Amino acid sequence: EIDFLAGPETENEAILNPENDVKLSALLVRPMGWRGRVGGRANLTAKVFETKIDKPASVGVSQHLSEPMKLGLHDAMAAVAKRQGGWPRGHRIELDLDFALHQNDRRASTLPMAMALEGLFVDRSFQSEIVVMGDLNTDGKVLPVPESGSRLAGAFDRKIKVLGVPAGSREQFLDIAVLKGIEPFVRTQVIELE
Repeated sequence: EIDFLAGPETENEAILNPENDVKLSALLVRPMGWRGRVGGRANLTAKVFETKIDKPASVGVSQHLSEPMKLGLHDAMAAVAKRQGGWPRGHRIELDLDFALHQNDRRASTLPMAMALEGLFVDRSFQSEIVVMGDLNTDGKVLPVPESGSRLAGAFDRKIKVLGVPAGSREQFLDIAVLKGIEPFVRTQVIELE
């Protein structure tokens, strides 16, 4: 069962495109027992449903969210509401992740959730090969995340084509270059997000 979080109360109403199909991927962390953690790709989809209830649109995720993960989702909603100049009313938004969220994913999953929500406002479906990781404050500034090195190493091991990372993660790329050489960078386009 999905727990829904109430959306922010805003002065203006932003208009969703209920026909949109939003798909992207998040670079999250998977615990590996005594071997530590490794980065993993989680496919994320967003869908919107009309409720005809005059309240701010609620957002739910397809799995139980810990309190830190709920804070991350609230940050994502606040950043999107700020960018859009308001928040929609009379809808329910569902985010579906095919990867179990770990407590260490709170900061790395905020940006992908915000991007999925943002995709519901554009005038066309948003399906992307980009894999993103990053934290996001309520003003929309992209922030680096902990354990970036293991996440990035996992991304390069999975032959991801386009990778969006916080600009503050630059040092972790140097670590990967030392460990794995230049080859991962040749096959992956890296986009630094601010």
